[in-house]
Amino acid sequence: MHPSRTIAALLAALYIALPATAAESDPHHHDHHEDAVQSGLAAPALLAGMDATAPSLIAEYELRTRDGSARWSAPIKVRFVRSDNRLVIEQSDFAESWQRVDNGFEFERIFHADRRTVEYAPGELRTLHIEPDWAALRAGLDRGTLAGLKAGAHRKGPHGETVRYARKNVSTNVTLDWLPQHQLPERLERVVGKRRSELKLAGIRPFDAAALAALDARRDSYLRIDASDFGDMEGDPFVQKVSGLDVLRGWRAAHSH
Repeated sequence: MHPSRTIAALLAALYIALPATAAESDPHHHDHHEDAVQSGLAAPALLAGMDATAPSLIAEYELRTRDGSARWSAPIKVRFVRSDNRLVIEQSDFAESWQRVDNGFEFERIFHADRRTVEYAPGELRTLHIEPDWAALRAGLDRGTLAGLKAGAHRKGPHGETVRYARKNVSTNVTLDWLPQHQLPERLERVVGKRRSELKLAGIRPFDAAALAALDARRDSYLRIDASDFGDMEGDPFVQKVSGLDVLRGWRAAHSH
């Protein structure tokens, strides 16, 4: 799969760690998340105490999709690296990093094949009206996904006790098997029309700072671009690709050329 399509599959399929604009993150606001309109957040226990209790760890996932056929796509391996003040979501060719700092958040996209990184400073995120919910973000989720979920059965799974949350309506079904001990999804499935996407936990291990150090050392050799400079670089194909990811998230308006 082409790298940009791989990234799009990860971002569009499950809205993993996708804080939208401030208005869109409101569970009462109707937006492109199809069915984020709900009567409040029906699964508050998922986020209760997240900042204090979510352990630092490394979690390996597999993401697969299918679109109206019986065959799943080849799985995309996804790794979450979570520390007290940082969350990195990695694929083999691409990574995104969120870091909480004194004046807000820093966000970074790292493109290994292009040997480039794109940095979003706290001020730029505020300009784009991005206000991450740190508790949800550390779980690799967003409030649009959590809105309206109803708690179901408890069960014992390979990674510990899970609680099933779900919602169903005309446009979208969401099923979340939640690991309270690890504050992570064990399995997250979205069904939108004929398209089905599944994120499934493959393994968990203790946090190792060397994992972040290795990524940062690799990134430090890349060309860095400030997202606030996009307006002066509209003709650059790489900037167009990154802007397209922002559009996919609802951070920027699409422009026809």
